[in-house]
Amino acid sequence: FLCFKKPSLCFSVFANMALTLYSTKVCPFTERILLLIAWSRIPDISIKHIPLQKIKPEIMASCSPYHRVPVLVFNNEKLSDGRKKCIWESPAIFQFLDDTNPPPIMRGTPYEKAMQRSFTHYCNAEFSKAVYTY
Repeated sequence: FLCFKKPSLCFSVFANMALTLYSTKVCPFTERILLLIAWSRIPDISIKHIPLQKIKPEIMASCSPYHRVPVLVFNNEKLSDGRKKCIWESPAIFQFLDDTNPPPIMRGTPYEKAMQRSFTHYCNAEFSKAVYTY
């Protein structure tokens, strides 16, 4: 990965991406991304809170097959079919930001990283049950 060989290049490439993170004001899955943004001092990510009580914005329908937050949108890039370039689901967004902004939070051997991801998945499942069955 370019970032690990020359961190200065990673930041200059990343800074030109013009990213927007869509969330709600209270989204536990977005919190991990916001912590990573703060910890890594990631520049220039716009954060937009959308009210999910209203009709879902067009950006949600075109970026997330689940029509839910969080969604990370590459503002200046489009896919070959004309849709905005997006990443949905907090683990995927977290991994992308962690991979592109050294030093990474997830460190260790491939096995250790896999176990970190497994534990994150487990916590998501248990947390969701606790929150959404309240």
